[in-house]
Order: sequence, then C-alpha cells, then structure tokens
Amino acid sequence: MPTEMWWFWLVLGLAFLVIELATAGFFVVWFGLAALLAMGANLLHWPPVWQWVIFLVFSTIGAVLSRRFARMFTKKEPEHLASEEVLDHVGKVIDELKDNDEAVLGKFQGETWRCFPADKSLGLKVGDKLKAIEIEGTHLIVEKIDSENTSG
Repeated sequence: MPTEMWWFWLVLGLAFLVIELATAGFFVVWFGLAALLAMGANLLHWPPVWQWVIFLVFSTIGAVLSRRFARMFTKKEPEHLASEEVLDHVGKVIDELKDNDEAVLGKFQGETWRCFPADKSLGLKVGDKLKAIEIEGTHLIVEKIDSENTSG
C-alpha cells in the first residue's frame, strides 16, 4: 500500500467506530482503534504487512480483553425462576373456582396460584392439601396428598 492509502485505514476505522455507536456492545471499537493505529503506521511509511499485523494484533487483543472485562461485570443468569421454587412443595386449596369445574385456588409459600389436578377424576375442595408437580403457563398442576404425607 502506498502512503496515499492512509485514507483506507481512516475510513475503515471510522466505519468500525460508527458501527460501535449503533450497537449495544463494546466490541467493535477495538477494530476501529486498531485501524487508526494501522493508519498511523501507514503515515510513518511502514510496509503494508506491518500495517495488517498492527491491525490484526491490536483488534484481537482488544476484543479478547473486552470480553474478559465484560464478564467481570455481567451478572450470571439465574439458574431457575423464582416461581419454580413452589415445585414439590405442599400447599392447600383456599377457594373453589365457580367458572371451572377442575380449577381451584391454592396457596403455596404465601403465593396464590390457579391450580389444576394432574388426575382429573379427583375433586379438589377447600382445605385439601396439594403438592405442586408442574408449572404450566401461569398455573400449577397439582396432586392431592393425604394429611399424613405432608413432608416436602
């Protein structure tokens, strides 16, 4: 690349920096800065191979370091939803719903849930003890349990 090719690196660097402004990450900026460093090497009349080496090395180092830096500040995703904590816990029927023959309102760990029995043949009544076995959308699938088997 002759010395007049400094504009190539300038356009490339500015393009990367504009892309960085349009994205939410902090990743592309390193490619823009590396291209501007390569432009400086071009203006110092360094051979094209060294300009590419500068661009590749600095953009790679910046990208790798920014990923490590971002991981330090990124919170880990929760392993499960808070609502999943009701699974395998014991609750009780607090109200029978008039609009649905099978559905009842159940109370689990202080929260009220619309509940459907896993076994549709069971009629659930106020005061029955329940075990949450599955979350389906916004309601629970439950099993009726005897008073003697309330551990969980």
